[in-house]
Amino acid sequence: MTNDQICNVLNQILGFELAGSNMYLHFSYFVKGQDRVQLSQWFRTQASEGIMHGTLVGDKIVSLGGVPITQPGDGKYNPSNPNEIVYSVKYSDVNEMLKIAVHFEKTTFNKYKELIDCIGEGDDSNFTTTKLKMFLENIMIQEIEHIDEVEKMLDR
Repeated sequence: MTNDQICNVLNQILGFELAGSNMYLHFSYFVKGQDRVQLSQWFRTQASEGIMHGTLVGDKIVSLGGVPITQPGDGKYNPSNPNEIVYSVKYSDVNEMLKIAVHFEKTTFNKYKELIDCIGEGDDSNFTTTKLKMFLENIMIQEIEHIDEVEKMLDR
């Protein structure tokens, strides 16, 4: 893959991270009941982590000679297209929010994995490919942890 192709996929990932941050922040507003304090804070922590991942991905895009996007997904959530999140929906069911979150996290994880699979070995004389794969894998570990946590939360 060329750096331009890698940057294109990284920009897709960046869009997912930014959209996910908005999604989690949006969810945090609608948590009600006894679990509000813990769950709204958890959603906000996930939003912050999405911004952190997005920042890292944006920096990587620049280091590869690309230009990072600064806009999240389309603004509508559609289970068949997780890059679309509806920010105007009034959510009342935490389980629905968590199901959307786990689906979104899995889709984002798969985007990272897809890029690693496409990179291949290539000329790695200056360890560029190895560094990029390690960068992606480090974020993927955190994504897997998010998936595990949300799945545990759904298994009450």
